[in-house]
Amino acid sequence: MTQTATTPDAPVPPNIISSGQETPAQRRDHSERLGWQVKGYRAHSTHDGVAYTCSLYERSKKVGSIENSGRGGEDFTHFNDAAARTRYEDLAQALALDAAAPLSLSVGDLNGLLISGFENNKVSKTKVLLRSSKTDALGMPQLMQIKGKMDKSVMSMIRSTAHITDIWLPGTGWVKVTAYPAP
Repeated sequence: MTQTATTPDAPVPPNIISSGQETPAQRRDHSERLGWQVKGYRAHSTHDGVAYTCSLYERSKKVGSIENSGRGGEDFTHFNDAAARTRYEDLAQALALDAAAPLSLSVGDLNGLLISGFENNKVSKTKVLLRSSKTDALGMPQLMQIKGKMDKSVMSMIRSTAHITDIWLPGTGWVKVTAYPAP
């Protein structure tokens, strides 16, 4: 995917993981760079999974909500109008064409990306959140947390651990360890 941005305020093409190459004006949480985010996320465990609800925002304007009953099945994504639904579905389709995305991306997958960004930002207020090249039984990258804030000793430990590939940078998203700014 080629970027044609010529000014610092030009929109960043859709991608899931921050490349670390954006200009300072473009460094926002990955959901914000996509123009969408969730707020007010609330979840609780159920017998069959996790139930949750949150509000869905496009460019700081509430356009709908996302709910899941925690009994299995897909999310219920409610939109205030048909135009917002179309824009959201178009974004999911555009992300599916991005080389960094899975071959297909549903509205439910996009909901998951926005919710995980919300949760990562919350965790990263008190912990350093790391992503590994090692995977779990489902093939997903392992996430690790270090209590406290980033400092030189933590960064030194991270850089000396070969399997740690990315660091969650609040307000930016996943950043490659090599592109992370020095503490």
